Amino acid sequence: MANPSQLSSLNELDLAAQEADHDGWDGYEGVALDRRSYERARQILLRLPSRFPAPEVEADPRGGVALSWHPAPGVGFVVSIRESNLFTYAGIRDDASVHGREFGVDELPQVIIDELERMIAPGADSK
Repeated sequence: MANPSQLSSLNELDLAAQEADHDGWDGYEGVALDRRSYERARQILLRLPSRFPAPEVEADPRGGVALSWHPAPGVGFVVSIRESNLFTYAGIRDDASVHGREFGVDELPQVIIDELERMIAPGADSK
């Protein structure tokens, strides 16, 4: 059963899917949200460790889903989920930044979990 934080994120995912249900949804050339991307994002949100705050969930103009965390000024982390098994991510905290691409299926790869924890988890430092 989903916890309140997960329910909020799943609701945002559903709203993003409704908004991006057709090509051009963003007023430009945004690609409709891909069903596989939606399903992958849903599984990831359900499996996201509870120590992390709920992410903001948005449609990505390339047909995927973006999960983003902005817990404080100057701190942010974004993971892009698409229908392929490729995850892209980027984060910034103070003067530290990180970005990369990792492969995974229905769970975030451990390197992304580690970077997410380092960048945004409560008590995280920038070392």
